[in-house]
Amino acid sequence: MLALMERSTLARILTQATGVKGEADTWQTEEDHRLTFYLGQPGQAMIVANVAKVRFDEEFIQLTRVGRDGELFVTYDAVHGLGVVLPEGERGRRAGFL
Repeated sequence: MLALMERSTLARILTQATGVKGEADTWQTEEDHRLTFYLGQPGQAMIVANVAKVRFDEEFIQLTRVGRDGELFVTYDAVHGLGVVLPEGERGRRAGFL
């Protein structure tokens, strides 16, 4: 059975995410950090990249993306993963690539 994301779980994830600051209902990335949300079912996820701000509402999440990408509103149970994109200088080198 697939576990659904809950508001409290997402808040704990954001608390521990590198380059993310906030509390309660509003979370924002530090300069050059970005969030990537994975929506839907594992293996069939839609990726929402370049998220700089997350706002919690009682029944949904408001994701604000950088640039002209605008905003996206999703329910908590639509989220099944979250990634942090670090600034270029903090990413380090990948094995096998210069």
